[in-house]
Amino acid sequence: MPNKAFMHLEEQKRKRLITSALNEFSKYPYDQISINRIIQSIDMPRGSFYLYFNDKEDLYLYIFSTYHNILIDFLNNATKNSKTIIDVCSNMFEEIIEYCDNGNYGALLKMFFIGLNHNIENKLMDAGSRDEVIKTVTLFNEQAHQRIQKDIDIKDVTDLLVNILIHSISQYYIMNFELDVVKEHFYHQLKIVQKGIY
Repeated sequence: MPNKAFMHLEEQKRKRLITSALNEFSKYPYDQISINRIIQSIDMPRGSFYLYFNDKEDLYLYIFSTYHNILIDFLNNATKNSKTIIDVCSNMFEEIIEYCDNGNYGALLKMFFIGLNHNIENKLMDAGSRDEVIKTVTLFNEQAHQRIQKDIDIKDVTDLLVNILIHSISQYYIMNFELDVVKEHFYHQLKIVQKGIY
């Protein structure tokens, strides 16, 4: 998160830094992001940047803590026309792909998925966001007459579905698989979860 100096920075300069960061984050995955490119595009001295943020990760987390609500909105939208948690996951997949390809911050979100690593994912997925996802799974589990009996199982099912979702999106954007192939694989994995191995 930003240092106090950033909050006291003149609004126009603050916006220029954020706009430059958004531009950089929309073009490059996390490991290729350059603070030099960000500050050079707005003629900011390197020392000034470190008055506002501790490092690249600090800036990245700040930007995505602002925009990660897009993902929560996807979750809320996905639940509206869903009867099962599998439907929710399917709807989220479709919404995320559509948004990444066509939405206002689609390039930003696409680079987020391309550059996602476990450390960043854990820091971004704060307790509130994780609770929101678990709450959705719990609600649909209750509607399905409590087929999942233990809270720990709900967390594990949540993790499993999130991993399938992220893996499929990564296949599309990182491995450049055809969307039809990615969808077929994604829905096949969801069927395995839904029906069980045995």
